[in-house]
Amino acid sequence: MFIYETPSRDYGIYKEVQYGIHKKHPAKDWYWIHKDQEAIFYPEMFWGGEYGGFVLSAILTFQLANTYMTNLVKCSLNNSYGSFKGLSFYKNECIENCYDKFLSKEIDIIKPSIIFAVGSAVEYWVRRFVKDSSYVQQLPHPAGRRRGFRDEHYKVLYFWLLLRALHKVGIIQLEKVKELAEIFLRRYEDYRT
Repeated sequence: MFIYETPSRDYGIYKEVQYGIHKKHPAKDWYWIHKDQEAIFYPEMFWGGEYGGFVLSAILTFQLANTYMTNLVKCSLNNSYGSFKGLSFYKNECIENCYDKFLSKEIDIIKPSIIFAVGSAVEYWVRRFVKDSSYVQQLPHPAGRRRGFRDEHYKVLYFWLLLRALHKVGIIQLEKVKELAEIFLRRYEDYRT
């Protein structure tokens, strides 16, 4: 399970709906990965704003049979102009309410072997909620200070964090770890040259 902060800024995927006195902007597509399902190897889809492509490349590279993407907070503070509001704009009560009403049920249904919490704020909340019931691996937030999806260092860091965590929970065995590491190192060097 990959847990991101909140619904993202508008990439042209939102529709406006009236909900009582409020206008909401839910996504028409969920993480828009259905368009790009050709065989891609991590980190080919690892660039800014391509969160869905990043997860798709991880699914294909690590041969994950069941992967689920969701957000810690389900509602969006985005406005009709696509102005993004991150997790720090939400009240604690809102985050707790989203967990109680939605995320806790998703976790109960999915029963993930591992939760990848994207960003330190998400990791804080997820660990607080799930305690020791699930293995939680933090991934640095890609839109953070170093703009992770554009930083070569982060491509390597993400690969090793994903691979180590998947091995730790028994999803990938040591022989497969070695095989993927060799492939990645060769391909990564090709990207850098």
